[in-house]
Order: sequence, then C-alpha cells, then structure tokens
Amino acid sequence: MRIVLARSNLDPSPGSISGYMARFSEEEYARSGHAELVGRATADPSVPGGYLGSLRIADPIAVHRSARSLIAPRSPTFREVLYDLRIPRTFLFAERNAADPDLRELPVHGVQVRIIPGAGHDMMANSASEFAATVAAALE
Repeated sequence: MRIVLARSNLDPSPGSISGYMARFSEEEYARSGHAELVGRATADPSVPGGYLGSLRIADPIAVHRSARSLIAPRSPTFREVLYDLRIPRTFLFAERNAADPDLRELPVHGVQVRIIPGAGHDMMANSASEFAATVAAALE
C-alpha cells in the first residue's frame, strides 16, 4: 500500500478560492456566490479551462462544503496523519510552486517529494503526461 498526494491541503487554511467561497453562507453561495465566481473565472484568462469547466458543472453546495472543509480546524490535521502513516508516501508539487516550504519540510518526515515538470496549479491538465508518469513512478 502507498499514498500519492497532489496539490493537497495539509493544514486548514483558506486559499484564495476556498477563502472566497467560505465567506458566504451555504445558501448565499448557492444563490449567487457560485455564479459570481464562475463569472470572474470566465473573465480571467489565467484560469485553466479544465478547472473552469468543472466549476461550471459542479454543484454549488458541494463546492461550498468542500471549501469550508479545507479551512475547518481539525485534530489531527491531514499533515499529522500523513506524518504518522507507516507506508510509502509521495507528495507531488507543480514546478511553478517550487517555492513552497513543504518541499523542504516533507522529506524530513519521510515523505518523498516529486516535482511535475512544467506544471502549474492545474498540474493534472497542463502537464498531463508528466503527471501520469510521475504518479506511475511513485506507485512502483
């Protein structure tokens, strides 16, 4: 058994998008916040098409609950759970996120770090073959 994580939130904290979503109540987000976010993402050429497509067809309540879950306090944190696992662990980072402090911290706790070459935040879409090859190698 092994675990491979990609773009995972190990600690509860609001990212720019999840923080935006979580500012709304569930009802407000479903009523107007989701459409507003889709509109903002549509107007932003830096938003990956795959993410935008997923956002357009996603259930607003599920999206909101997911965002709230990412920032909710929890004990143990996902980081603590990851560190306590006694199986091979690999964490995937996009090359454009190379400044992330976890690149140095995770290996100290026995977690292998792999970089997806040429990838940005949407590494599965913008570097699909490299992503697949890296996941396959981590699972060998």
